[in-house]
Amino acid sequence: MQQLTFSEKTWEAIRETARIKDPRALRRHHKRVANCLAREDITELQQMIEGKRGRAKKLT
Repeated sequence: MQQLTFSEKTWEAIRETARIKDPRALRRHHKRVANCLAREDITELQQMIEGKRGRAKKLT
């Protein structure tokens, strides 16, 4: 996933997710991550997801 070209602010939000334990805080944090991702060009991420789906279908 590190090969994706997101801004440092987005990577910081993604890394911070692991330390959040409270479910309410985690819901708020997911909104923050979503907001960061909404500002990014997610074409690379979509291609990566589609590639994995294609490989999973071949295995079944």
